Amino acid sequence: MEKTFLLALFSIILSTTLYAQANNTECGCPVNQFTDVNAEAVFSFSNDRAIAVCGYKNTDDTHPTYSEFVLAVCGENKVIDFWDATTVCRLTSHHDTLFVQEIYPLPIADNFEFEETVWTTEKIYFTDNKVNRKKSVNSGIRKYSAAEIKEVLETYRSAGSGFDESKMKIANQLFVAALSGSKQAWRSFTEFKDRFDVPDGAYSQEYRVLKEMLAQWEAQEGHTQIVS
Repeated sequence: MEKTFLLALFSIILSTTLYAQANNTECGCPVNQFTDVNAEAVFSFSNDRAIAVCGYKNTDDTHPTYSEFVLAVCGENKVIDFWDATTVCRLTSHHDTLFVQEIYPLPIADNFEFEETVWTTEKIYFTDNKVNRKKSVNSGIRKYSAAEIKEVLETYRSAGSGFDESKMKIANQLFVAALSGSKQAWRSFTEFKDRFDVPDGAYSQEYRVLKEMLAQWEAQEGHTQIVS
């Protein structure tokens, strides 16, 4: 009798689990201009709502990342938002909150080597079945020392005219030096494109993204405003 009861209970649990998985696989995104409607991942919440991720999923790393993707509440006919191809994000969920962490390589390792770091974290959660969003810049990014800032500024001043790929390394270093509080680095960064005549295309886009990131940093409450 006990064995029969346990088998029946296991059968119910298994069928319930399979039903939940089936619901997740059926959840997708509404038709939109950015991505297809098939979900690469689905994050469930305790209010019986779920958010689907549709777009490009990169599984090369230990933790999957997403780019050129949308988020959508399952069953709704509009997307929450779209993250374009210039953005790489890691998505995790904890305590009924979806965390969208934007990952960006910055020259903050030893000898100005590039290291992937969390640039922003956006929290997405439900309140009374309404989606809420809160985004913040990572204030814990490593700052340059006074000696490192001096080295970056000297590299910028001594750089020859004309553009080549190595100049973008200087742009990234000036960006971090500006985050570290250097007004001179901020001025040098803002005049960088004109000084080196950055060509249109990928490099110009990279510089544009860095400018937008600097504006995000300046706008966030709690950061010292970097002014010219």
